[in-house]
Amino acid sequence: GDIAVFEELVCRNQAKAWAVARRCLGDAAEAQDVVQEASRMRAEVAIAETQLIQARQAVKVARAAMAQFLDIPSSDLSLQPGPLLEPPPAEALPFPDLKRHPAVQEAAAAVDEIRARERALARSYFPRFHLQGTTYARGTGFRNDGATGGGLAGLGPNIQNWAFGMTVTFPLFDLPSLRARREIEAHRERAQAALQAQILRDLQAQEEKAAATLEGARLIADNMPFRLEAARAAEQQAAARYKAGLGNIVEVAEAERLLTQSEIDDSLARLNIWRAMLAVSSAEGDLAPFLQKAGR
Repeated sequence: GDIAVFEELVCRNQAKAWAVARRCLGDAAEAQDVVQEASRMRAEVAIAETQLIQARQAVKVARAAMAQFLDIPSSDLSLQPGPLLEPPPAEALPFPDLKRHPAVQEAAAAVDEIRARERALARSYFPRFHLQGTTYARGTGFRNDGATGGGLAGLGPNIQNWAFGMTVTFPLFDLPSLRARREIEAHRERAQAALQAQILRDLQAQEEKAAATLEGARLIADNMPFRLEAARAAEQQAAARYKAGLGNIVEVAEAERLLTQSEIDDSLARLNIWRAMLAVSSAEGDLAPFLQKAGR
């Protein structure tokens, strides 16, 4: 949008410059004033061309950055403004609970992990009871009285036995190391909990800043129609004075420059509302509401 505006501004200023050049061939009494007007118009043309170059450069830089994020060649990108240059919807974005923000949930999960390690260490000093049992059988041809059986005696497990017991282990000498490890985990828990609270405060401040920016952007956009109307009226008056011989072309060029700048600022004001809405959604950790509105 800005490139088209700057191209139009360059064409306008070039046309004004040719008009001034033609006047240089007219009345010699106005030669000095015309020369001054011509110098001013050349400066205006140079300024407009510089702004056009900067706008094209910004588009190429943004295209390269987008291609980097998408991991595709920049030549494959086709940028479409969509509704981003149109007035955004007036309804406000929903404000979800910041505790559901991914960064807050990640910090909370780290705190829960540390607490789980603390509980495991607290149970490490408890005695452990192990029940043990076994059974076995063997085959033998000898009896208790010393006699032997037949030829097939002892081929099968004809003598059985069993055993049962319990083992108790108690880490008596591990108590100092366990206490030290529990103190380390307790300090880690307090540090991680403080980090979680800091993240939540930062997100709250970021959300408030984004909401204030959004409110200001809407107020600026609401004020832009009055500025545009005043700039158009000033440009029409300057053009009428120039045609009537009551003004010079420098006044016309200045009025058109102000009108063009007002048109650019009007487009940027609408775009800044979308940017502020994106900042609000980013601060809340959920881009879905913004993408729904931007995709309409």
